[in-house]
Amino acid sequence: MNILFVCSSNACRSPYCEFVFRRRMEDRPDLIISSAGVLNPLGNMDFRTKRVLREQGFPEEELNDFRSAFRWNHPERFDAADVIIGMSAEHGKLLPKKWRSKFTTLSEAATGAYTAIPDPWFCLRRRKYDAILHELDRYLEQYAEQLETN
Repeated sequence: MNILFVCSSNACRSPYCEFVFRRRMEDRPDLIISSAGVLNPLGNMDFRTKRVLREQGFPEEELNDFRSAFRWNHPERFDAADVIIGMSAEHGKLLPKKWRSKFTTLSEAATGAYTAIPDPWFCLRRRKYDAILHELDRYLEQYAEQLETN
């Protein structure tokens, strides 16, 4: 199964999901996990996301190797994905029609109910930024349980 996490810029939420979910599911070699952006290219992972991932034990070299991808320069990621998991319903609306049938939000994939996950890029306070990323942890854990039971 090929899982693609998407957010607006592939700088905060989706790379966080890619790293954390890949680690969480490392005993599932049948899963391909990647990320991309659907709206605007910022270039690389946000330094605050890198900080949180570094605090969780991800190696600096691995974090520095990450390169943001976007729907227009990496359409193969979207083509290959079995499921495209966005952080809000708006991410699905930004996809070309050919990929929309693969789209769901992380909250829906995890719990069956929709809740938009705010973009932490706009957060000025570290506590709020980190809280959003930790909210992703909860959804990723629930999504992992869904994959294991189905």
